[in-house]
Amino acid sequence: MISSLQKLDWDKLLNYLSKYLYSEKAKEEVKSFYPPFDFKKANLLQKETQFISELFKNKIEFSFPELNSIEKLFLKQKKRGFFLVAEIIRFKPWFTVLKTISPYLTNSPFFKIKELFDEIAFLEERLEEIVDIKNATIKDTASFQLYIIRKRLKELKEILWKKLEFIKEKLHKKGYLREPIITQRAERYVLPVKIEYKGKVKGILHEVSSSGATAFIEPVEIISLTNDLEELKWQEEREIVKILRYLSEEFRNFEKEFLELEKEFVRFELALARAEFGRKYNGVFPELKSGEIYFKKAIHPLLYLAYKENKISKIVYNDLIVKKGLLISGPNLGGKTVALKTIGLLSLMAQAGFPLPIEEGKVPVFEKVFIDLGDEQDLFEGESSFSAHLRNLKQILQLADENSLVLLDEPGKGTNPEEGSALIAGVISVLLERNCKIVVTTHSQELKMFALKIPEMELASMEYNTKNFEPLYKLVYGKWGESFAFELAKKIGIEEKALKIAEDFLQNKEYWRLTKIIEKERQSLKEKETLLKNLEKTLKEKEKQLKERETALENQKKKELEALIQEYKEKLEKLLISSNILKTSERKIKEKFGKTVSELIDKAFTPKEESNVSLLKEGDIVFIPSIGQEGKVIKIKGNLCEVLIGTLKLEIEKKKLQKIKKEKEKLEQNFKEKTKFDLDKVLEKEEEEVDLRGLFVDEAISKLEQVLNQAFLNMKKKLIVIHGHGTGKLKEAVREYLKGHPLIERFEDAPLNKGGSGATVVYLAKLM
Repeated sequence: MISSLQKLDWDKLLNYLSKYLYSEKAKEEVKSFYPPFDFKKANLLQKETQFISELFKNKIEFSFPELNSIEKLFLKQKKRGFFLVAEIIRFKPWFTVLKTISPYLTNSPFFKIKELFDEIAFLEERLEEIVDIKNATIKDTASFQLYIIRKRLKELKEILWKKLEFIKEKLHKKGYLREPIITQRAERYVLPVKIEYKGKVKGILHEVSSSGATAFIEPVEIISLTNDLEELKWQEEREIVKILRYLSEEFRNFEKEFLELEKEFVRFELALARAEFGRKYNGVFPELKSGEIYFKKAIHPLLYLAYKENKISKIVYNDLIVKKGLLISGPNLGGKTVALKTIGLLSLMAQAGFPLPIEEGKVPVFEKVFIDLGDEQDLFEGESSFSAHLRNLKQILQLADENSLVLLDEPGKGTNPEEGSALIAGVISVLLERNCKIVVTTHSQELKMFALKIPEMELASMEYNTKNFEPLYKLVYGKWGESFAFELAKKIGIEEKALKIAEDFLQNKEYWRLTKIIEKERQSLKEKETLLKNLEKTLKEKEKQLKERETALENQKKKELEALIQEYKEKLEKLLISSNILKTSERKIKEKFGKTVSELIDKAFTPKEESNVSLLKEGDIVFIPSIGQEGKVIKIKGNLCEVLIGTLKLEIEKKKLQKIKKEKEKLEQNFKEKTKFDLDKVLEKEEEEVDLRGLFVDEAISKLEQVLNQAFLNMKKKLIVIHGHGTGKLKEAVREYLKGHPLIERFEDAPLNKGGSGATVVYLAKLM
């Protein structure tokens, strides 16, 4: 089935469709988007696209930013244990897009998106409370502890910087500095001291320039301040990790909803893309129903787009009709194969929910589509073109049934023409017996004559300009097409004698004698078609007149009944007055009578209420279309409902209300307990050790990987890997593993008190 789709240019269609997609997930899904071979699914896809098209008609347009895959974001979070800032801010565009489209999705095929978004919408506020989206950083106010740490950091940096400025100016005046600047080495603030004065400046030497002329020294006066600064930075990182863990947990609790939301949004996005694609050619939705294939004024969509892009100079629209079987003939390059592929592609597009480049149409939903197209020989398998076609025909005969569409492009070629035509005639007969829809293109005169004798097989031809021998690409029904081999041969300059012998040979063929019969039948069909069109026009006019008459009678009946009711009202009022009934009794009787009259009018002229309206009860949530608001029914008085909209109470007729599902109860504030940071869990020390001595290399690397991952998650700064000296193989394997590891900033020999060259100090990467 998939191979049939490719032969009908389905992959090219999807390439166009992908241009209208925004999310990473949709761009992946569209590659495997195929028509459903099921009526309910096809009908749903069409309704989805129709919904988007209606929004377009109401001047509602959508343009989205690129959306990262939610599924992939959660996979990364699972591996690490929490989202990084750069990852969690990628949810923000999703919230923005969902907030944009949700107001339009009530009572739509995509209502599920709105329901799911309502459940997770509060997380956008949580995200913005904690993260500075624009700068991709955690806000100072994300926690009280972080606020205090950053405040102290700021104050300490100011003190440190003032002190450095003072030291710099003092040393510069003495001529000790290469330049009056403050720089950094290994995240420590240093001054560029001339090498000859390095002994004059007390402090820690961090580096010497490559030329050897400058020593980068950290003045002793700021060492303590810098240490305090680094300690605060470490505390800041730990606090950020805690905050990210908490926020990640909140998102992780709704992972199921997020993943389902992404899946539903892909449906919406594909429908949006289909609608956008259909706008390119002012697409029309065909009726999906059993019976014939009918596309009025149809064009192959890719041909239309090529025309719009100035890749071709001309396009021709055709009516494409397949009642049971259709045999298309005509000259080479006349458009037979294009017509066949257009029928197939438009049928599949209809099932996939696309608007079609047609004026109007109807088409069945097929469960199977088969196509035998082009030269399918396999040179490497030593298979001929004809045997490849035979394999296709065998499969078609095995699988095709009454719910199948079969497209055969010039079948039977590649072997003896008469035998090939006879074989195809047999295949067509069997398929028609199974009530398949079948379209065949051919040059074979035998197949044309065969089609003449079978009522289920209709003939059609691609028209050709016989004066200048140019194709017109117009499909004409009820006649077969000539190949114009002789005319083309004559134009090219084939010898007259050869052409005369060929013509004499054809005089003995049966189809030659049938040409006049065919032409006569075609003329008769044209006359009948004209007659039917006139009858149809007359019937439509009469139908219109009857409807107008019916409307007039209904209006007249209503006026007469209203006049009668008014007359009875007036009579009753006169009767009450003349009888000297008390005012209170009179008022009550009038009200009761008026109510009875209103109910009578409603019963007589108001359509039956929908079942959900008739079942309205107090407490139901309803939608009022006239004002576009939702409200709650608090009291019911007959056909009137007292509806609470905010603080406003209105009395509204039941028929003017639409019952909707009750809003989901707001989420329990179970997250309040989770907002408390676990400040008691602190790391005991900044480094960790792992002893690999005595292990085989594979065992050692496996153990190292586990300890390394845990150390990173526990925010350790360093990991001491003890591998010993031995033969040196274990040390070599460990360092090879550490090279380029994403969790490692750098590594080096351990200091002597930690094992020297028998151990390796690994500096773990920082989160921020």
